[in-house]
Amino acid sequence: MDIMTLHFLFFKLVDYIYFTFFKVTDDFVLSDFPHSLYSKTSCIVYTLVGVSGPILVRMILKYMSKLANEKIFYKIAGGK
Repeated sequence: MDIMTLHFLFFKLVDYIYFTFFKVTDDFVLSDFPHSLYSKTSCIVYTLVGVSGPILVRMILKYMSKLANEKIFYKIAGGK
C-alpha cells in the first residue's frame, strides 16, 4: 500500500473524528486538501497520526503475512 495514500487517509480520519467529536460545523469541508485543521496543536496531531498510523498498518500487514506463510508451510510439511 502506498505510504502517501495512508498519510492522506489518516489525515482525513483525524479531520472526521475531530469534527464529529467536537460537533464543529463552521468551515468544515472534508474535501480540503490535505487536511482541514490549521492550528499549532493540529500540526502535532497530524504529524503523530500521519507517521504512526501508516507504520502500524505496515507492521500489522507484515505480521499477518508472516502468520499466513507459516501456516501454509506448516500444512505443506504435514502438520495438523
